[in-house]
Amino acid sequence: MTDTISGTLEQRRDAASFPFGVRPEAAAPDRDGRGPDTMNRLLLHAARYHARDAVSLRWEEGRTEWGWQPMPDWRADRYTVRAALVLRQRLEVADGETVALWLPLSTEWPIVERAVWSIGAVSVPVWPEWDLERVAQVMADAQPAVLVAPDWEAVRQLRVIGGLPESVRGIVLWRGAPDDAQDALPFAQFLDYGGVLDTAERAAMWRTLTRGLSPDTAVSREYTSSGPLQWGKLDHRMLVAAVERMLRRFPAHAGRVQVLTTERPHPTLRALIFAGWVDGLTRTIFAATSEAQEHLEAFVPDLVVGPAESLGSVLRTVQAAAAAPEPPAPRRGLLARLLGVRSGDDTAPRRRPRAPTVRVLLTDGAPPALDDATVTMQFVEESEIDVFPIGPGMAGQGQ
Repeated sequence: MTDTISGTLEQRRDAASFPFGVRPEAAAPDRDGRGPDTMNRLLLHAARYHARDAVSLRWEEGRTEWGWQPMPDWRADRYTVRAALVLRQRLEVADGETVALWLPLSTEWPIVERAVWSIGAVSVPVWPEWDLERVAQVMADAQPAVLVAPDWEAVRQLRVIGGLPESVRGIVLWRGAPDDAQDALPFAQFLDYGGVLDTAERAAMWRTLTRGLSPDTAVSREYTSSGPLQWGKLDHRMLVAAVERMLRRFPAHAGRVQVLTTERPHPTLRALIFAGWVDGLTRTIFAATSEAQEHLEAFVPDLVVGPAESLGSVLRTVQAAAAAPEPPAPRRGLLARLLGVRSGDDTAPRRRPRAPTVRVLLTDGAPPALDDATVTMQFVEESEIDVFPIGPGMAGQGQ
């Protein structure tokens, strides 16, 4: 994927002109005159101004059964604060240090990456599909202070080949627990430590820190997925421009849904997730598994992103849901029958409204074909929203 950075980078942004989905009724005073010029500031805005039940949802087992587990805005913001406090105060991550995120795209990713950015540190995405040798190369080059790993077995295998650099002074496990409790923090415990640190005073200090970072501060170090090891960077200024471009391409509206069927943490896809968080209205559905894709009938997505194989599955589910008859309307009550109030045929099944156009962004493969389609597909060109880090060799990095 390639990208030409928007020519509006140097224009001054303010809350009135930025395409937020939810704005305050009255403009809040902007004491420093900077406006929303960093991702930190955009996300602080979204923390205050949003109108949705969840910023993201993921299909997983809940307390009693499997279902779409929501991440409300308030919880995402709280978890961000807690993760940031642990990174800064317990693991002592300093400005400019790197934090490796060896994770699939899911609910936790934007929370942890935002926490990294908020303290002036730099995220290093490590793609789940990379082999151990590639992961070891990236770790040796990036020298992260903290590694967020998928599980303890992945860490153990990395150690076996000598791929865990001495720079790593803290390991957080997305799933499971380490063999020895002293070796790593399970993600839940990581957040629990943050809960202990999360006082009103520390949270206020964090907000002051995160608001004050410069637009030129680096946010991520993006490595090529194959070939000679090379990397490029993204800074706040570049990512804000990318998010703004996405919000103008996909305007926010009440009930907007975007579905991701890939776990690959490509910079364009991460920017798309953050754009949905920033607009205050969009819900991002993480549906990389076949089980999740089979349970999308509750959503009519505005945008579906992923490889052709999974897109076909998602669109068939959406199509079937749009064509399915609705349950019969409730029967009229006794009073309505006595008064002769008519409301049409109470028992005849009703069809759902025709599904709207679904925008589709293919990450690989040929466009899916749907037989007798009732869903209209509008394909989005990658070049419209691609994010291109600055650095040698990045033009060849595919999604």
